[in-house]
Amino acid sequence: YTVRAIFQSPHFFFRTELGSMTAAAAAATTLTPYELASALSYGTIASPPDAALMAAAAADELETPDQIGAQVRRLIAARPDRFKAMVGEFAVEWLGINFDKPAWSKDTKTYPAFTAALKSTFAQETQAYLSDWIDAGSSLPALLTSTNGFINRDNAPIYGLTSTSPTFQKTPLPAGQRAGILTQPAFLGSAAHTDGSSPVYRGLAVMGQLLCKSAPPVPAMVPPLPEVDKTMIKTTRQRYEAHETAAFCSACHSTFDPMGYTFENYDGLGQWRTMENGVAVDPSGAIAGTQSSDAPMADAVALAAALAASPEVHECFARQVFRYDVGRLETDADGCSLAWASAAYAAKDLDLRELLVALAASPAFTLRTATPPGGP
Repeated sequence: YTVRAIFQSPHFFFRTELGSMTAAAAAATTLTPYELASALSYGTIASPPDAALMAAAAADELETPDQIGAQVRRLIAARPDRFKAMVGEFAVEWLGINFDKPAWSKDTKTYPAFTAALKSTFAQETQAYLSDWIDAGSSLPALLTSTNGFINRDNAPIYGLTSTSPTFQKTPLPAGQRAGILTQPAFLGSAAHTDGSSPVYRGLAVMGQLLCKSAPPVPAMVPPLPEVDKTMIKTTRQRYEAHETAAFCSACHSTFDPMGYTFENYDGLGQWRTMENGVAVDPSGAIAGTQSSDAPMADAVALAAALAASPEVHECFARQVFRYDVGRLETDADGCSLAWASAAYAAKDLDLRELLVALAASPAFTLRTATPPGGP
């Protein structure tokens, strides 16, 4: 009964973030040293604070941005395994990589190469890629544009390569075909159908996760899609473009489909293709709806390069990390903290480590709104 009571206690389940108990209701309050220690540790390595961090809290050595930043850097250096695991969890959540999605019940008639073992290989491949990215400096442009992959005998055929190695080897991928995490099967297969690619899902992923923009709301009444002539419509792109001729569809789809079309060189499993049903694939598209980066794109490799260089993507990435780190969406009150952290991060070669340091030292991380006892 004692053990049962401990495990059911709110003090076991939750980290408190109440701040000073003397703060007036709805006033800003700073996390207590021990609350801040927990927030720093869980936000950096997804683990409880270690003895050194608890000692810093006891000695009131978590009060300045420099003290906080030093602890974040120390945690990363002390537990690189935990840091990599945390980054891996963030990346797959951020990009919607989810092997439990219905999309991963791939049709084996369409994709004879697909097996449960191959799906597991894709997951391991992406984690190996992320681990190597962190070791190499964890800059956002590198994440989005690297032309190296991790290949073994199981996933090599998907890339048009050969390998006899049961373990992953860092390998240059075929020139012009791949660029970063957005062209890996883990992402491409998650943003697809069971039997085909999906310009919509892939375009929405870029729009929402890399540009932090929302698609227009789905209308309450969507009319039936027009019939298409299947003797003339052979490719996925042709099918979607036929539907987009209706003004009712194009108003929304024009905001994300142009980005999704750039991925049409990859089928629903993430395999490279230049032909679909005997017709040449057209991977041209554009970045749409941005303030500074709107431009035609030849394909996904060009798109990845443009995204990696875009200040809007850099700022969006900072927001995505903030949401994961703090555990909530940003508000207007967080604007100054996010702007400061984004600038500090940009000045440090867009290094994820430096972004975490800047966010942890910002008021948005250390301040909360006081809630009266018994309140929500």
